[in-house]
Amino acid sequence: MGCAGIGDRYRPVDTDHISAADSRASIEDRIVALDLLSANAIAFIAVYSIQKNTTTFLDAGIILALLAFLSTVAFAFYLGRREKQ
Repeated sequence: MGCAGIGDRYRPVDTDHISAADSRASIEDRIVALDLLSANAIAFIAVYSIQKNTTTFLDAGIILALLAFLSTVAFAFYLGRREKQ
């Protein structure tokens, strides 16, 4: 029952009518994917830290969160400058 909404988000795609330019991910999509991967890693670190009943892994999660935030801001700054030119 937990997968009831999956059909709404992930539909099969007819790849016969998609060109190579349409199937490539844009730079914005890649930035969002990187942000999502880092959020998943932070959540994994937090759950692991709770399971092991220790706080040492939370430091790594905080550092990863800071790096993910700074990389997202840097990419946004880069995209903003790129669009002006």
